[in-house]
Amino acid sequence: MGCDIHTYTEVKKDGKWVMVSPYFTPECIGGHVYEARGAFDARNYRLFGILAGVRSGGPCMTKEPRGFPADASDSVKFEYEHWGPDAHTPSYVTLAELVAYRWDRSYVGDLVLTHVDDLKEWVTNGKFDYDDVRVVFWFDN
Repeated sequence: MGCDIHTYTEVKKDGKWVMVSPYFTPECIGGHVYEARGAFDARNYRLFGILAGVRSGGPCMTKEPRGFPADASDSVKFEYEHWGPDAHTPSYVTLAELVAYRWDRSYVGDLVLTHVDDLKEWVTNGKFDYDDVRVVFWFDN
C-alpha cells in the first residue's frame, strides 16, 4: 500500500487564511484562475521526506512536522476532518520557506520546482507576500 499526500493552498486575506485550492479563485488573483495542485499531490516520497520526514530518512525542511494549523480556513479544516484517523502527519509550509529551501532538482524532480516557481509568479501577480501563502498538507496510507 502506498502513501499519498493531500495538499491545500491558502492565502492570508484581511488577517484570515482562505483556501484557494484546488483552484485559485478569480477574486483571489485579479481574474486569473490558476491550478494550485498537481506537483505536490503526486506520490513523491523524496518530497514527502523533505516536507514532513514521511517515507524518507532525509531531514524535514521544518525540522519536524508542525501539526494541523489551528488557524486553517474552514474549508481546509473540513477536508482534514473528513479523513479522520486515516490522516497522519499534518503540517504546513509557507511559500517563503519553499523559496528559501535549497532544493536539489535531481533529487525531487522538475515538477516540484516548477510548481514552486509557478506559485512565486502567482504571488507576484496577485500582490501577496510569500509569508501570506502556505501549503497545508497531510498524508494517508
